Amino acid sequence: PWFGRAAFSWAVCYLLIGVFQRDRAIAAGYELAVERGHDPIRLEAKPGFANLILWKVVYETQDRFFVDGVRVGLENKFFPGDSAEKLNLDKHFTWLDPTSQQARDVERFRWFSNSYLAIDPTKPDRVIDVRYSVVPNEINALWAIDLDRSKPDDAHIDWVGLRKTDSAQTQKWWRMLTE
Repeated sequence: PWFGRAAFSWAVCYLLIGVFQRDRAIAAGYELAVERGHDPIRLEAKPGFANLILWKVVYETQDRFFVDGVRVGLENKFFPGDSAEKLNLDKHFTWLDPTSQQARDVERFRWFSNSYLAIDPTKPDRVIDVRYSVVPNEINALWAIDLDRSKPDDAHIDWVGLRKTDSAQTQKWWRMLTE
């Protein structure tokens, strides 16, 4: 039974440290937004891959999402990141019939991503979830949906997994974590 108690204690401690670190990352994110002259509508911090030190901070302004990395240790270290234009169906997909299956699929994806949807800066017919990426200060989504104007109204969107990680991303993530 001692092993079970130790494992349970470790799990509780890890979760408590995670809450503490998340709160520190959120405070750091607000600090960075204020330095830029932004008043975020909302802000979230997501832990980096397999650690509680390197965090991705995502905040929303009127028309854009901003993502930054922050390492919360004894002193915070910021890794300024990218921004992407928020999804506006009326502006970005003027051809999309609001009653079509693709429009309903976009709304399902919006629910799934908690409305953190943006237009992919490299592919204008792709909608991305800006909350998750391998490198915290990049908008390099792990998943997305592709809309296609040539599809009939009853056709679904294409869901795209973008989870390809290369050595350059891994090295960048490691440098952010350790340097």
